[in-house]
Amino acid sequence: MITIGIDLGTTNSCAAFHDGRSVQMISLPDGGHVMPTAVSQMEDGSFIVGEPALDEVRRNTEFTFRHMKRQMGRAWNDNIDMGSPQLAPGEEGRVGYRGRDGKIYSPEYLSSLVLVELKAAAEDQLGQPITRVMMTVPAYFMGPQKQATIDAAMMAGFEHVELETEPLAAAIASGVDMDGYNNLFVFDLGGGTFDVAVLETGRGDLDPKGTNGDMYLGGVDFDKRMVSWLVEQHKAKHGRDLTVRPIPMLALHYHAEKAKKRLSRFDSAEISIPRIDTDEDGAPIGMSETITKAQFEMMVEQEVLKALEKTATVLKQSKRAKADIDHIILVGGMTRMPLVQEAVSAFFGGKKPRKTLNPDEIVARGAAIWAARKDGRLRDFNYEDILSVPVGIEVPGGGYSIVFDSGEKMGARETIQFTNVREGMTELAIGVYQGEHWMVGENHFLGTYRCNIEPGPEKSAEVNITFEATPSGLRMLDEDDGILWQGDAS
Repeated sequence: MITIGIDLGTTNSCAAFHDGRSVQMISLPDGGHVMPTAVSQMEDGSFIVGEPALDEVRRNTEFTFRHMKRQMGRAWNDNIDMGSPQLAPGEEGRVGYRGRDGKIYSPEYLSSLVLVELKAAAEDQLGQPITRVMMTVPAYFMGPQKQATIDAAMMAGFEHVELETEPLAAAIASGVDMDGYNNLFVFDLGGGTFDVAVLETGRGDLDPKGTNGDMYLGGVDFDKRMVSWLVEQHKAKHGRDLTVRPIPMLALHYHAEKAKKRLSRFDSAEISIPRIDTDEDGAPIGMSETITKAQFEMMVEQEVLKALEKTATVLKQSKRAKADIDHIILVGGMTRMPLVQEAVSAFFGGKKPRKTLNPDEIVARGAAIWAARKDGRLRDFNYEDILSVPVGIEVPGGGYSIVFDSGEKMGARETIQFTNVREGMTELAIGVYQGEHWMVGENHFLGTYRCNIEPGPEKSAEVNITFEATPSGLRMLDEDDGILWQGDAS
């Protein structure tokens, strides 16, 4: 039975499979290989997905949903991207989308509708039921986001779901000889997330040396810069603030994205919207603006610099100099932007990135190759997974102490001795978090392990706990390797 690979992206998604000789992209009904990650709810309550849904943005703006990947697995109160009128509190305190019918739909459910289309296209092309899938996720996805991805795939009808990080998939599909010794650098700037990774090849092995990234840095954030500029232009001409009108703001994001894509090929782009606002008498107000490539590049300079800072961080983490990198692999639609390509090349002293594969397809291709190896249809290679995000524990005073830093190999162990900080304590509570911030509250809470102790004087208790990084997450072990607590931190 064939396992297909799927890249569920923020703005676009695609699927692929390995036929035993090479990777084949799944063809969609429109003849293409990449479909917009868009879902639109129609007046009768039904949903359409992909390109037809994207076409609905102009006339069904409020109920055409996009960028669900940035909301998957998120709590309602984390205050990121919360300006959209489409969002509403969902089940179990999660983010949801308010549908035309008044129901609240989870981002996992809406994403599953996209996956249903990809699954159906794969079954039509391969002539058999497809129940197994290798889903890719950003390296910087935390446990809740990973579980949400699995949930979406299961909702779509897949029965066996495995996850692979996007940088790993890109490295596998890059065409670099795994038997030769190479240092690979993956720069993955997609529609909504950003990953960087350093991997080493040699003797058929693929050894990740470090990862870094930002779950909320991508093309959407570049779009926001242009939207802010359009809002300012409108206010200067008409004295009206579009930010207080949620639906026109959604439309601006759509038109900004189209203009951004045009600026990757041309020196200027026009934004023309017949009706974006109304005056005091109800008369329509349109928008007609021209933006140049130079203007836009100045607007997004901070986003590019942020990505380069992450690049410098992962090199330091990996103990690699810029000159040590043999191959640069660009992934994600935003790497088509000339400014991004030039900035990455300049960072590495003028070294040119590899451009052998479509940046929108390379991750799905890598997932298909990895799936074929897992199925036993291709020669496997050795791969040791690593933690993408540091994991640590709460310390007195609201601080945070990292136990395993990002880049730590799965299976790593660290034994820590805990004691009572006050006289008479009968219980130790160890809060476990994932993140990089020195303040514990700024990191992602994984859970709390509690153990009983004999009351006594301050610092009289001695409890030794071994922490272990595992492929399924983080766990605490006792002195006999018995599992005391396990939480998803992979």
